[in-house]
Amino acid sequence: KAAASSAPVVLAAESGPTKPTVAVAGATGLIGTRLVEMLIAEGYRVNVLTRNPSAARAKLDTLAGVDAETVAIAGPTQWKSAMMGTKAVINMAGEPIATRWSAELKEEIKRSRVSTTRRIVEAINSMGEKERPEVLVNASAVGFYGTSETATFNESSLSGGDYLAEVCREWEAAANEAKCRVVV
Repeated sequence: KAAASSAPVVLAAESGPTKPTVAVAGATGLIGTRLVEMLIAEGYRVNVLTRNPSAARAKLDTLAGVDAETVAIAGPTQWKSAMMGTKAVINMAGEPIATRWSAELKEEIKRSRVSTTRRIVEAINSMGEKERPEVLVNASAVGFYGTSETATFNESSLSGGDYLAEVCREWEAAANEAKCRVVV
């Protein structure tokens, strides 16, 4: 466990005339907006992969350090080119889960994560080896392990049998199809 005073660990920003670029899906979410700010502060350029470019621009333009030099917004038809040659792709995209779940919302929660991840992976896999990002960092959730009031879980634990575990398994399986290093 890292000491409380340790700085966050990030990919080392390379020196030189061009800033390294990271593509981020889910950049307008609670964690995503903070990640974009942190990446910019660390010297990265960020390519935002979004379904709604105008809404993403409106939200991200309010963040410190965001301008045309630091952040590019890519709609769905531009995702492949926005990922090409990046240092990393970070995927946190998905319908928020902190609400009352209906059958329709549960389907959207799963679909939004799995289909977005598949789309990202298809784009990565269609790139030449030298064009691909070095790594796909794909979000998942502790829901992978299921729930228990008595069990203790670690990364060697098996997946649970409930809805969130199913979502996480499918989400991770989609990410693991990428032809680059995958970190979940």
